[in-house]
Amino acid sequence: MSTVPIHTIYYVEDSEDEVYLAKRILKRTQPSLTLHHFERFDSFQTMLGEGLKLDVQGSIMVLDLNLKICSGIDCLKTLREEEQCAGMLIGICTGSEDPADRRDALESGADYFIAKPLIPTGLEKICSCIDELEWVPDSEDGLYLRRI
Repeated sequence: MSTVPIHTIYYVEDSEDEVYLAKRILKRTQPSLTLHHFERFDSFQTMLGEGLKLDVQGSIMVLDLNLKICSGIDCLKTLREEEQCAGMLIGICTGSEDPADRRDALESGADYFIAKPLIPTGLEKICSCIDELEWVPDSEDGLYLRRI
């Protein structure tokens, strides 16, 4: 059984402060990870359309819930329909304290949910979990992700 290390985070976030904080935290806790930031979801979609090759098994996606142009949940649903994104770990982050937001995100297919502002312990939890994940072959469904 082989494991595939996570090496890339795609982050759709329209707050420069949140992106700055995420970069600082990752530089300190997981310097080997690459953060690709997109201020707008349509920028990420454009790159997919232009042939961006996603290493789905080696990356995760973080979507802001309340983007200026669209909802992170709508983005999540769109990504779940993209063949290129099949199997990608996708999570929602938000400053909202409404439990319905967490429920809606998870019911819409989010793999995880994280509160903002991103604080070192929150992002460190995601990063520490990354080291505990592996892709496992399954004869019927291809690959699935499990905690080691």
